[in-house]
Order: sequence, then C-alpha cells, then structure tokens
Amino acid sequence: NDQHDLGSAISKDPRDTSFYQAMSEDTCLGVISVLNTEPEDVAAMLYKRIWCCFENSMAITDGKKLDFTAPVEGGAAVLTHTFTQEDDHQADCEEYNNDPATYQAMREVGFPVKLLTV
Repeated sequence: NDQHDLGSAISKDPRDTSFYQAMSEDTCLGVISVLNTEPEDVAAMLYKRIWCCFENSMAITDGKKLDFTAPVEGGAAVLTHTFTQEDDHQADCEEYNNDPATYQAMREVGFPVKLLTV
C-alpha cells in the first residue's frame, strides 16, 4: 500500500484489501491484538475500531491464532490461545509440575481481562 494514498487501497469489500490478503496467506499464523489501557474505565479501544473487529473476526473465521497483549505495570501481559515457547521452556521446572498449561495460567493471571469486555 502507498501510505500517502491509502484511499486507493480501500475497497467496498474489506476482503479485497491487501491487509486482508496478507492475513489470508498461509504464512500468516495469526493476529495479535494490542489492547490499550487508557482510560482505565472503558473497554479497549480495539473494539471501537471497525478494522480491528474485522481482523479479529477473520482470524477466527479463517482458523488463525488470535492472541492479545496489553500494557501492565512493569511491562506487558500476553493472553495466548496456546502455549508459547517460553511456556514450554519454563514448564521444565518442578515449580510448574513440568506442565506448560500451569506456567501459561500463571503467566496470564495478571492480564487485564476487563479490557476484553465490550
């Protein structure tokens, strides 16, 4: 897309855009949605942007992974649909019973789930 002429990339059917076509490629394994946390008393801005809703919907419809990240004090929290490489690596210790699901649950406990509400 020409960033100086985005109007030329917009179509009546969003499935005709290069953005969607890139998401549809076999090399695209999924989508990660970045959720804002300000102002804190509202749902994520993501759900107020139609394109973001479209991306999430198409990721689910097309069987792609859909993960979320949000800033939290001291860094970022990530909510993933499956285990990450870090989950597998950390799960090797007895503290997590050698179970990636246990580590994943511990990693995700600090995720601000209120941002996922609409």
